[in-house]
Amino acid sequence: MPICAALLLHGFDNFNLYVLEVVESTHTNPKGFLVADRSLLLTRENYFAKLIKPSYNVADILNPFVGSNHPSFGVPKSQATKDKIRDTLTGRKQTEIEIENHRKGAKKKPLYCYDFITQEFIVNFESIRAMARLLNITPIEVQRKIDNNKPFKCNYNENTHTWLIKSKKD
Repeated sequence: MPICAALLLHGFDNFNLYVLEVVESTHTNPKGFLVADRSLLLTRENYFAKLIKPSYNVADILNPFVGSNHPSFGVPKSQATKDKIRDTLTGRKQTEIEIENHRKGAKKKPLYCYDFITQEFIVNFESIRAMARLLNITPIEVQRKIDNNKPFKCNYNENTHTWLIKSKKD
């Protein structure tokens, strides 16, 4: 972490620590400690981060370690790291609960398919991935055609169709 390296390099005496705000406790956690609401803490922390613009905050406060805020975002992994990840996950069996939680948590984007010529509604799919699997194509092929008003040719129910794919039902 950059702050740890700076503390070691410049010495603890060259840094100051200030309490900017005290947030009142709102409930008791399972261990019996009074704690503040996490979303309130994150909101206040984000407020002060934007106000002060500290030089050692390297990620957005509200979304730590997510997407582009993750410290490793965009950093290529070595082949050794990839091998370790693969070896760890190979043969791992997910429980039904894990599978169901993954399905519920997935950001599914429903799709609506219309005949390109008549604009008549044909069919809808629960997600990009579901449509891609059913049509035996890649999700990227589907994603490129969503809401672009261009024809999408596919084989569905043993027939060739030309669709218009939309993210919202007309």
